[in-house]
Amino acid sequence: MIMNFIILQLKKIKWSDMKIAMIPCRYGSTRARLKNLALIGGEPMMAWAITAALESNRFDKVIVNGDNEIFESVAKEYNIEYYHRPEKLGSSETLIDDVLHNFIENNPCETAAIVNTINPLQTGDDVAKVVDFYDNNKLDSCNTYELKYIHACIGDTPINFEYGKMCKTQDLEPIKLIAYSVQIVRTKVFMKEKNIFCGKHDMYGPITKKSGMLVKTPEDIQMINAILHYNSSVSYYEKR
Repeated sequence: MIMNFIILQLKKIKWSDMKIAMIPCRYGSTRARLKNLALIGGEPMMAWAITAALESNRFDKVIVNGDNEIFESVAKEYNIEYYHRPEKLGSSETLIDDVLHNFIENNPCETAAIVNTINPLQTGDDVAKVVDFYDNNKLDSCNTYELKYIHACIGDTPINFEYGKMCKTQDLEPIKLIAYSVQIVRTKVFMKEKNIFCGKHDMYGPITKKSGMLVKTPEDIQMINAILHYNSSVSYYEKR
């Protein structure tokens, strides 16, 4: 009895020092049906996030967090663990904060990072840079962002320009868009605040245009497959 207790405590200590990448997958996607299983370059979209997390070489474990056994099959193909979350956390109304909170409760660790499936073109190097930024700045939470040099409004109200003569885009104050490619939390702080922007927070970026490409619709899937198919260096027209 005492020995079992000691073993359990040792396991908790081992886990508490870990840095875990969570790959969140939901079966009932609304805008793009079964998007996590859609083939991107011949592989299920979720596999691109798995590969990026593994190739970053920054995590002690990479775990798929899903709500359907088919995600477990993909996890096994890539020799990583699978966590099946409660059914109540599988609806379109569920917040990622709640999914992460449940995951940490059942997978204790010091740092948990969401490596998102909806950014399939981010690489292991992209993920590693975010984790290093989080570590080097001793943050409690971190997410990514991209910059857009574009005239932007909220409703009809300009936020980085004034109506009148159109100014050059390069002269605009760029719009900082929160990206979802990687989100990291120090679990002790997150579990207390229950907020993915918890504690000492900062954003890493700007990330590359490819890393920032989101899959939300079937059209997005088609576009990314087209990019992969025609991915090449830039060439120019020459007079014949």
